[in-house]
Amino acid sequence: MHESLRGGSSALPTVRLPQLERHGSDREDEQDTHIPFSPVYLTAKEVLCDFDRKWDGKPAVEIDAALSDGGNDTAERLEDIWQEKLRKNSRLYNGSKFRLAGVTQTEEGKLTLHLGMTDYKQFICTNCAPLSVQRRLVEASEQLSEKRDKDLFFSNAFGVSAVVLTNDNFVILIQRAAHVGEFPGYLDLPGGHPEPDIVLEIIKKAFGGKVDEIIGGKETNEIIVQQFFDSITSEVLDEIGDLEKEISSPVLLGFLRNKLTAGRPSAAFLINCNITGKQVRDIYLEGKQVSGVIR
Repeated sequence: MHESLRGGSSALPTVRLPQLERHGSDREDEQDTHIPFSPVYLTAKEVLCDFDRKWDGKPAVEIDAALSDGGNDTAERLEDIWQEKLRKNSRLYNGSKFRLAGVTQTEEGKLTLHLGMTDYKQFICTNCAPLSVQRRLVEASEQLSEKRDKDLFFSNAFGVSAVVLTNDNFVILIQRAAHVGEFPGYLDLPGGHPEPDIVLEIIKKAFGGKVDEIIGGKETNEIIVQQFFDSITSEVLDEIGDLEKEISSPVLLGFLRNKLTAGRPSAAFLINCNITGKQVRDIYLEGKQVSGVIR
């Protein structure tokens, strides 16, 4: 879960889904408890990663240089956005995040995530900036990109969310707390971010603590993919409660871009839960949330 969201869930409403036909089944008496949202979804074995610092966003100091309008204070304006956020919310703090630059598909049908690095501060200062600032970022991006890529100066911190489907056909929602950095008080799916710091700790253990930053390579990319899938399980346990024995492994449904945060990308997962919506609510109200679960 993002630093700004810790302890951020204040309610646990559930939403009833319509009864849907189970794919591949013609039995009228079959209990419809695990309904796939799509006939196509992917496991961790079908996802690859291309981690490379070339996928990082462009630094803010290059924005004004990319434009010929005489402006010279865009970097300072972005810093002002962050400082204003901190003044209004002392619980916010910066932290490293993965940046999703794009997703491609191999000939074998596997997906490749092209990931670089960013941080939460850059996300707030770019993806959550006023529209006037965002327009300037887009213009600068298009000037520097041969393919007119509009995202070069945007953080695009990579998020994850899950449709948690109970065995009586409910989807679990949380209500975001009033102090979070994005959409306070809104209803939302459980979610957060895959965490570079966790990946770095795993790499340190694997290589005897001789690394101080994430670097590319086959083993590193495999660790990142596993954290990508593990992170959403951790978020569900952290935000809802001790469901570890009640939920399935996550499967990837697809990717979303939030237009309200300048197209910030996130991955959508499906997790089946073998208890009822009421039982999930009861577990949540017991307050036995689990934090930092790593598979």
